[in-house]
Amino acid sequence: MFTIMGPISASATNAAELDLDDSQPGVQPDEVHDVIQHMSVAWVPQLDKWLMFYGGGIDVTPNPAFNLMDCGVLQVFVQSDCKEVVAGNGAIYMRSADDPWGPWSTPQEVFAGGDPDVPGSGQYGPGGMLYHPACEGEGCARHSRIATFPENGYGWLYGANIIEPWTTTAGDGVEVIWNASTWDPYRVILLRTHINH
Repeated sequence: MFTIMGPISASATNAAELDLDDSQPGVQPDEVHDVIQHMSVAWVPQLDKWLMFYGGGIDVTPNPAFNLMDCGVLQVFVQSDCKEVVAGNGAIYMRSADDPWGPWSTPQEVFAGGDPDVPGSGQYGPGGMLYHPACEGEGCARHSRIATFPENGYGWLYGANIIEPWTTTAGDGVEVIWNASTWDPYRVILLRTHINH
């Protein structure tokens, strides 16, 4: 559930739940995806809208080096509830709204990481941006040799960040330039998404 203060108060006690589904009446505060990760919100004047990019994936491979035997890195954040989390395809999602407090549109997938249980899906295959131990041959993302990354683990997307000054008008819409981090290999990638008016 997301919360935000409305436009007329500076007091956290006046925070209210965000409406996360503009297609239904009333306030719909529940996020439909379990993995939210980081969130980036920016005003895009060309669309006269606020955009929100968020989401990503997480590795659930057991990591004995840190005694994370149930759900790997996910266990750090949700402890024993980790078995209940649906990681999905590790996608970055976009929402839009007229005001930062909503109502927000339902999420649209902007960039999918892939399903780690399906080797070669999404960014896990040759030419992809994420490491997967089942990817073989040239063009596979290389494993970062960092102690916290288990050899049999896989990469994921996180930390989507809209770069507001680089958003420009393009044809019948706008080009949103944004970056995201990848966890194995550990780096930042630059992306471009075209959004029609």
